[in-house]
Amino acid sequence: MKLLKKILLSLMAILVMMAISAIVHASTDWQNFDGTMMGHAKHYKIIKYSPTGWGNFEAWYQRKYFTNKQNPQYKYTKENRTLLIRYQNPNKHLHVKYNYRKFIIRHGHKTPTYTTYYKIGNASWVYANTIKYWLEKPTRF
Repeated sequence: MKLLKKILLSLMAILVMMAISAIVHASTDWQNFDGTMMGHAKHYKIIKYSPTGWGNFEAWYQRKYFTNKQNPQYKYTKENRTLLIRYQNPNKHLHVKYNYRKFIIRHGHKTPTYTTYYKIGNASWVYANTIKYWLEKPTRF
């Protein structure tokens, strides 16, 4: 009888662990990104800009490594309002498949503040800017 209880409890524990891992895995899948999900801005203000980050080359890097025609995907973390977007890497010399852009969203949904970081290849995260937006349509995040 005790052996049967132990077997049933262990089977229940295994089933619960499998269910939890399936839920966690489902919430961490990458989803297709659409630029309209970020809202539509009627006004914005640059609060802080990194002089040592991207400098004058930001527009060139944006066009080359972070364009929407490369089927970007996103992952959103609700607890800390972090949006991570990955783009396919066009540069084969970097030996990585994706480049990343990270947005940390603060304040409300109609007047959010986005802090932006970039990551190309195996390099570390680079701070780019902090921008406050006034949105006509609120963001989903």
